[in-house]
Amino acid sequence: MMLNPDVRVYLIDGKNEITFTNKGNQLCFVAIVDVASETTVIPTGIDTVKTNTENADAPIYNLAGQKVDKSFKGVVIQNGVKRVQK
Repeated sequence: MMLNPDVRVYLIDGKNEITFTNKGNQLCFVAIVDVASETTVIPTGIDTVKTNTENADAPIYNLAGQKVDKSFKGVVIQNGVKRVQK
C-alpha cells in the first residue's frame, strides 16, 4: 500500500492558518474550528435555566419501592431524590 499524504491548509481569520496532514492511514478527518476574539459572542444554545420546585407533600418511597410515611427511618426517595431520613 502506498502512502499518499493529504495536506489541507485552512485560513482561519484572514492571517492565521491551520494545517491538517493525512498520512494515508485514515480514510478522512473532520475538523470543526471555532475562532473567537475578545468581542465575539459564542452562543451556547441555553436560553433559560429552570429549577424544579420540590413538593414537600410528594409521596415517599423506600428503596424497595414501597410507599412509606414521614416516620420511616432510612434511605427514602421523594421527588426523585434519594436521601436519608432520620
